[in-house]
Amino acid sequence: MLNLKLILPVWGDKYISYLEEFALSWLLNEGNILEYSENTNNVVELIIVTIYLDYKNIDKLEIIQKLIRASVKIKYILMDGTVIIDKYKRLSHYYMEGMKYINNNSSLPDFVAFLTADIFYSNNSIKFAIEKMINDNYKVILATGIQVNREDLLNEIKNSKFINNRELAKITLNNLHLNSKDVIIYSNKFRNNWPSHVYWYNYTNIMYCKCFHLHPFIVKFPSKKIRKMSGSVDVDFVLQMGYKITDCYIIKDSDELILLGLNNIEEHFNTEEGTSSYEKIINWSIIHTSKFERELFKNIYTLHTTENIYDEILFNDYIHFQKIFDDSISFVKIFSLKVSLIINYIIYLFIKLLKIVLK
Repeated sequence: MLNLKLILPVWGDKYISYLEEFALSWLLNEGNILEYSENTNNVVELIIVTIYLDYKNIDKLEIIQKLIRASVKIKYILMDGTVIIDKYKRLSHYYMEGMKYINNNSSLPDFVAFLTADIFYSNNSIKFAIEKMINDNYKVILATGIQVNREDLLNEIKNSKFINNRELAKITLNNLHLNSKDVIIYSNKFRNNWPSHVYWYNYTNIMYCKCFHLHPFIVKFPSKKIRKMSGSVDVDFVLQMGYKITDCYIIKDSDELILLGLNNIEEHFNTEEGTSSYEKIINWSIIHTSKFERELFKNIYTLHTTENIYDEILFNDYIHFQKIFDDSISFVKIFSLKVSLIINYIIYLFIKLLKIVLK
């Protein structure tokens, strides 16, 4: 018997429409939820965390009825009265409520999947993740999310339940969102101000990806209760579950799993114009990421459309970057940079105060 819970926070008309379009439909594709729900010995439950008005609209969706017919239990947790403006804090809070519900349930699950309303997974993702954890004793599956153009991708995968990962990789590379193009290391509009992802891609059939903020797709349900989560689901859940980096399996190859974030074209947040700066990427990582995230960043995810996963130019450029990165994040260098930033900030405040006094 296998017990699988899936937590999905969702709010607003836009994300509700996504549920029917793609955010739940992938669950019914080959090697995903049907792999387990159709076995009557298993328990598969989708926990939707939302508000009452949205619940009424979600419950009418045809995709919900399809999941019910596929023996998936549906549980709604209503969050009316909770006002959180920030999208990511709200997402984390909703996940936390889902975990509280699971903790208080007499039938604790073997595995918990963290879903969002704007992502799409390849076929066999759930099967691969669960088998990896069972066979190799991992407790967390972490994946790199690639942002693509929503409409373009959906047009290409429409009505296709059996698209394989190589085909999906090709479609992904053909429909990269501007947010993804902005972190290609060769871009002249590289996002130095928030390089949470860094890609090596020359518009052929291979893209190498490094990421600080990996998404925990499925986790083994922890023995300890999570009392509170203060930050993002990317890292905080993993750390607060008491799991270490050695407990994590990091998806390294698109043949294993592809995670796509589907964005509208106008959802483009880069304000930078200029070539990539290794120094800026490294400094940003020291200020904005944890040691755990910097360890994750040492891994590389290869998105490829053919059997070949090696591109000499891209690989050599990646290795060159990795060496500079590793040499730059020693304890002494991190400490000295943070001290320098604090001193500069104090000087900035002093000058600002002096200007006010002298007016």
